[in-house]
Amino acid sequence: MRTIIIDDEPKAAKMLEIELKNLFPEIEIVGTYQQAELGILAIDEKKPDLLFLDIEMPKQSGFDVLKNCQFRKMQVIFVTAYSEYALQAIKTNALDYILKPIDTEELQRAVIKAKQKIEEQKFNQFQFLLEKLDDGINNFIKIPSGDQILFYKPDEIIFCKAESNYTSVVTTKQKILISKTLKYMEEILPNPIFIRIHQSYIINKNHIRAYSRLDGGYVTLSNGDTARVAKNKKNLVL
Repeated sequence: MRTIIIDDEPKAAKMLEIELKNLFPEIEIVGTYQQAELGILAIDEKKPDLLFLDIEMPKQSGFDVLKNCQFRKMQVIFVTAYSEYALQAIKTNALDYILKPIDTEELQRAVIKAKQKIEEQKFNQFQFLLEKLDDGINNFIKIPSGDQILFYKPDEIIFCKAESNYTSVVTTKQKILISKTLKYMEEILPNPIFIRIHQSYIINKNHIRAYSRLDGGYVTLSNGDTARVAKNKKNLVL
């Protein structure tokens, strides 16, 4: 848990640092600062998980620090000798407010609360990334081929052709033969992008380049291959 301390009293900051290291060895103090300006720069550069922040300091108060830093995703624990700032601290969405001199049990409770919040945030971020990953995978068409599952974007598949109990899948990159029927492919390919124009063909509408009435009707596809169109399926093409 990356932590920054900003307090204009060097002794108070040092005592807090020692206390934290004794109570929570896993905490990494990435910086201790007596000047608010340097603290602001450190927050934006180091992006801590947790910030211990004094309120009354020269030039800029602890509240000014929070207003002026760009990175604001850390948990904030105010540490001050003045109780009258409690309400204002609550309004800044600070996690906790500890009065000096610091009580060890109070500090422990505040840090445990911070750890729980940070872990919750990280879990939510992880869940969000997983959902995004799932969304990305769900945008692919999964085609079983031997002991593999091949992932294709819909636009990469040009057409599928029945080969008895097998199916030829022709993509923009390759042609593969899979041990699945055309009926199976019809079920997994998304409508209305893919249309079954013949008992032997499913094509990607986006890859149609021309339609010919010769030989009962056929389409020319983007790779130059042709596919026959059944009479009762012409309306899907034209």
